[in-house]
Amino acid sequence: MAGRVHVTAIRNTDTESVKRVFTEILGEGFQQVELIESDGWVWFRSSVWGVGGGDLIKGIQALERPGVQITSADGDRFYAIFLRPGEEPETLVHSFGTHDTEEDEEWDESADYEGEYDDEPEVDPELAFLEEDRPEDAPPEPTGPLRWIARGYREEGLDFPEQLLEETRDLSYPDARDRFRKWHRRRFLELLASMGVDDADGAIDRALAWEGVTRTERYADLGNLPRLLVAMGLDGEWDEYVRQAEEADERAEDDDPDDYEHEYEPPDLIDPIRSAVADLELAPVAKGPVGLPIGDLDALLVPAEACSVEEWPGALIELRGDAITSRREELEPTLSEEGYRVEIRWDETGVVAGLQNHMVYSKDLLEMEIGERLADLLVSPPHGAQMTFILADQEHPETRHGYRGVIEDGQYLIDATHPAFDAETLAGALATCQRRGETSHRANDEEEAGAIMAASKRNGYLSAMDVERDGLTISCEMDQGSLAVLFLRHRYPDAWNFAPAMEHEEREYREAKEMERQLRRRGAEWERSRMAKRIGEPIYKGHGGAYWRSDVTAFDALDAEVLAKFEDGMAALGFRYLGDVTLKKMRGYALRMYLSPDGLSYADLTVSAFGPLCWEYVSRMADGSHLTTTTNPMAMSRPDVKIYFKEAPGLDPVDLYEKHRWAIGRFESAKNTRPVPLEGTLEGVARAIDEALERTERDEAENPSIDVSFVSMDDIEDDED
Repeated sequence: MAGRVHVTAIRNTDTESVKRVFTEILGEGFQQVELIESDGWVWFRSSVWGVGGGDLIKGIQALERPGVQITSADGDRFYAIFLRPGEEPETLVHSFGTHDTEEDEEWDESADYEGEYDDEPEVDPELAFLEEDRPEDAPPEPTGPLRWIARGYREEGLDFPEQLLEETRDLSYPDARDRFRKWHRRRFLELLASMGVDDADGAIDRALAWEGVTRTERYADLGNLPRLLVAMGLDGEWDEYVRQAEEADERAEDDDPDDYEHEYEPPDLIDPIRSAVADLELAPVAKGPVGLPIGDLDALLVPAEACSVEEWPGALIELRGDAITSRREELEPTLSEEGYRVEIRWDETGVVAGLQNHMVYSKDLLEMEIGERLADLLVSPPHGAQMTFILADQEHPETRHGYRGVIEDGQYLIDATHPAFDAETLAGALATCQRRGETSHRANDEEEAGAIMAASKRNGYLSAMDVERDGLTISCEMDQGSLAVLFLRHRYPDAWNFAPAMEHEEREYREAKEMERQLRRRGAEWERSRMAKRIGEPIYKGHGGAYWRSDVTAFDALDAEVLAKFEDGMAALGFRYLGDVTLKKMRGYALRMYLSPDGLSYADLTVSAFGPLCWEYVSRMADGSHLTTTTNPMAMSRPDVKIYFKEAPGLDPVDLYEKHRWAIGRFESAKNTRPVPLEGTLEGVARAIDEALERTERDEAENPSIDVSFVSMDDIEDDED
């Protein structure tokens, strides 16, 4: 169910009356709305995106019957507006975070209430002159533990009982909050009782107190609202909603993994690897052996990574000899239930470890699986131990690698390998592999540096990281061994069979590039589909590219009522229509432009493929400042480049113009500057927009920010430019 809904409920009426009145207000489309009669109510649900709450309130008032208009908002609260004939509407705000008692104990222990909500929001000194003065007859700022709740009410334009503030002034916040909850529930019930709805069984009070609310409801956008509506007698879909939530919680309890009893089964990791390498023969290292410090044994993993296609190979480590068997009693582990990635077997000559994949071969991971002492044995074998290190994936023969040798004086002296090596090649390759943990590598020459940079763009991991080159030094701060893989492949292309992995990498790279092209193409097509209509040749060309005449009514999503409201406001104010305009840098939008009678302000309705976005007024001051008064709450002033916004969400066009004139007065008194006449043509509008764009973009070029757009409109080919 949608996270933002209107629920309109009227007492003591009938469905025919409700349908007739609301059809007159909302139009013929209301004939399709389902009306439900239940327990003295006639009620219906609607989307906040399709219907204005003000129109719903008008409908209740026109019926001259008691009613409640409930609107949910932002997944964290709902508003209940109680309407009774002959009385002023009364609104209660039910904030989930304030009224839900589940996390009280944890919150109360961790919260620092003293001073937490004392500070007013900081105001940029450069914008302070556009802040509205506090009215002389305004009530004093609330103080005490409930001050932040009271401020929230006042910000919504609602009254908060001063008596409650006084009664709780000396209480702790948790105690004051509980007092507020009781007041809220009592007032809610009193208002319902005045409409003939009693709560004899206490169900409404319990729902308001979040009693019985399931976990599914608690984390849903509507919170306790469905349960409250059921308690109020609004049967139908709300009963079903609560039933499904309760069933979902029951299933979640049944599926709780903590209720299961696990029986540990040791993993079978050794035999599959032995089977994969049954015919593997290790060849003596020509002119060997080659020493590898035991602290760098993980260098043996790099060739395996360089040869792996999709699955990492498993690892088999055998440690033999008296140095191992003499410690069996001390080291033989008792595996915990977490030991699923390592299998350990002891026999008369030593120990064998099977690893799920070679990445498990690290001190930290091994400790989690088999304990600290046995992990130490595998990563730092003792002097005299005979060690065989095998890597293999049954499906990919190219990953079959083997090393055999003895541990002497802190070195693993490798005397046999698969594939076969001479000592010089093996030593050089292992030296490259030993830099596995480094994030910075030095190329031998320009050719190698260029090859590594090119390969990094095709590597599934490095292509998404910042690989940088400084001369012959190539680095990646987030590298986890991939650079060592690329250097090994480049320097020793014939030492191991890298071909399958590199072919797979190249194929994935090309597929990813093709997918990227397809996505960009589809994104561009989608952008084209929502572009504003262009009419004729460009009327102006400037920093923002070309500007064209347009037609906001060409957008299918344009709400005719919103357009009519804007144009009625323009007519009432005496504004003159200039035309509709769109521009290259804002191709998804069109602006319907008007000019004020005094020629000092433009008015515009901004429309996109998703519908009307806002209306606003724009003036240019003699000092070069641009002032925009807008219903867009997301607008941000840029005083550094003299771009100023005064946000006033919710105002109609007439009231917004009054606010704009007030803001102009603030400029005159605070900055000693006045508005200048504007060009009364659509070309003049384009020039004004272009000037503001150039000013902000020039500053952004000097102070760049991150561009996170999926596809830029500038990526779209445009034959009309």
